[in-house]
Amino acid sequence: MNGQRIDLGAFIGALVYFVIFMAVIYFLIVVPYRAYMRKRGKTVFGDPPPTKTCPSCKLNDLAVDAIRCPHCTTDLAT
Repeated sequence: MNGQRIDLGAFIGALVYFVIFMAVIYFLIVVPYRAYMRKRGKTVFGDPPPTKTCPSCKLNDLAVDAIRCPHCTTDLAT
């Protein structure tokens, strides 16, 4: 571009360094944290629990077994 040159070797070296660094961070922080939380009985970085939506106020993070909306107090028994 406009006579400028890109140092391809430096770019590839930086990319390799980044991948190695992220792998080290993952295996030193994320994996032990998941194991620790699994021992405590909690799931981490998993799927969120299922929710439902209030028909009146459209609040969409209600528990599936909720019988009343905490925001607008609409009955959700149906």
